[in-house]
Amino acid sequence: MGILRDTYGNWEKDKTEPVAAQFRPVVEFLGYDPSPKARSLAERLQAKRRILGATFAQVAQHLGWDPGTLSRYLNGTWRMPPERAASLEEFLITSEADLAPIYLLSRRGAGRGRRNTACDDGAPSN
Repeated sequence: MGILRDTYGNWEKDKTEPVAAQFRPVVEFLGYDPSPKARSLAERLQAKRRILGATFAQVAQHLGWDPGTLSRYLNGTWRMPPERAASLEEFLITSEADLAPIYLLSRRGAGRGRRNTACDDGAPSN
């Protein structure tokens, strides 16, 4: 799967969890996503990211949004406008093959040179 034995051991012992952007090999190996069914919009986006192996920043770039804006929509700080909600829903239902260009986007965002730690694990901070 392209992961270290120690990494796998830590997952099995519940010491760590794979982040969504690094979860794709697990999904490919098993043939399905073993995570609990996503219910909230944030959980649905995280599940999509696991399948794609995409970072939060890549999703925001794909949508043409700032990662902080997307995070605020998902954690309820800001109300998402209907046209943006429709764009996000379209992203969530689009096939993996049709989203292939997402891999060409920067994994860290638009040249910020720093990580958006509120979004690294796919769970926006509250």
